[in-house]
Amino acid sequence: MMKMSRMRALVALVVIGLTIGSFVFRLGFGSYSSFGFGGLMYACPVGILESMLSTKIPTWSGVFCFAIVVVITLIAGKAFCSWICPTPWVRRIFGVRDSKNDDARLGSKCASCSCDQLEGERKVAHCAACSKDPLPAVGGKRDGRLIDGRHGVLAGTLLSSFVLGFPVFCLACPIGLTFASVLAIGYAFSQHVFMWDLIVFPAVLVVELVIFRSWCFKVCPVSAMLSLLSSRKRIVRPRVGEDACLRTQGVDCRVCVDICPEKVDPHSLDIPECTQCGACVDACPMRAILLVPSAKK
Repeated sequence: MMKMSRMRALVALVVIGLTIGSFVFRLGFGSYSSFGFGGLMYACPVGILESMLSTKIPTWSGVFCFAIVVVITLIAGKAFCSWICPTPWVRRIFGVRDSKNDDARLGSKCASCSCDQLEGERKVAHCAACSKDPLPAVGGKRDGRLIDGRHGVLAGTLLSSFVLGFPVFCLACPIGLTFASVLAIGYAFSQHVFMWDLIVFPAVLVVELVIFRSWCFKVCPVSAMLSLLSSRKRIVRPRVGEDACLRTQGVDCRVCVDICPEKVDPHSLDIPECTQCGACVDACPMRAILLVPSAKK
């Protein structure tokens, strides 16, 4: 089975391809910030609210797009952050890791042993031997509903858009800046037009994502809004097979928590910060975690 990380990379390449193809061949698929076909659009929820607040006029198209965002988020949570948003991939290009997750796998007893080479009872016994040292209590640092700096940025973004009359955050949004940088590069090569945006947009993007290493955790208003909309009863979320999980067999294994970029525990019922990235699925030594739709609460 293809790893979740590779599946996310494939989806990212498809989105990038459609974005570039939309620009080159004038297909009208849109960009990272707003894409779709005809009247069916998925747009940035923060950008939608900013636009309506700045003009003081709610529009049916804006309300419709925001409703689509709400429905998708209720189903899949913050999946946009890991499957569509270009920010993680831009950070990876520049070799940026968040300080909270640097080499997390190396700090896990189970992840550093040879569990993957064993089967059945031998595998359980081997993992149990790896876990003699006391480890932190079960649970992720970011489980549950969080209110943090991101939500302050979100409130400030919406308020400033209403007062100043234009979508303020859109000027600095790394999602929009990524597409703007792609367009600037496209113009430079296709029409031999070199403008300041070819330098300014990538430069601002690098400052935001390289210097502000915890952008997604502490600043991003899109992440903040999606976390508020995400439901603990959403259909798509990590599902842990209790029969296969080492924890149910008395082994204090924390691989899934240690490897999670969002620092949540897939065993928890309340993880609105989960982005469905599948890192826990790929890292579990017993392959006990699946990312599948389910009606189970």
